[in-house]
Amino acid sequence: FQVSFKVGGASLDYADGWPVMNDIVADVKFEGTGLRIEVSQGRILGAHAGPVTIEIPDLGVEHPVLSVAGEANGSTAEFLAFIAQSPVAGWTGHFSDGAEAAGNGKLAMQFSTPLGKQGGTKVAGTFDFDANALRLPGIPPLTQVNGRLAFTEQSMQARDLSAEVLGGP
Repeated sequence: FQVSFKVGGASLDYADGWPVMNDIVADVKFEGTGLRIEVSQGRILGAHAGPVTIEIPDLGVEHPVLSVAGEANGSTAEFLAFIAQSPVAGWTGHFSDGAEAAGNGKLAMQFSTPLGKQGGTKVAGTFDFDANALRLPGIPPLTQVNGRLAFTEQSMQARDLSAEVLGGP
């Protein structure tokens, strides 16, 4: 059994507590008991998303697992809004609450969660800063922020991250 079709201008509310993906252009495929959506473009808040793959391998089990893997790019301020409007804020101890940013970045993320069941959500990804300016509460303003921040639902690590603060590197 296979059904496939194209969609444009669609929205996807993929999990409770996460921002909705809008303006989706995608190929949707139901095959056997599985669902696969290949998003060529979309928007999450103000960030451009794509390519993104959304998959539920078996819709027939009691708690199907939803997986989302993809990329997004845009203003770092939009990604801070994404953090604030998702469970990521709690996972990071609300580290970015009150943060302000200027500049752009790129997110690569994998997300999976069992539907209809509490717990079990897994997230892993990276965020690449490109010449950003950041203001974090209680820290002097940072400029020329470049590099990568890696994260999961349990941890965050800076990788090759550099910045200027108080006029120096």
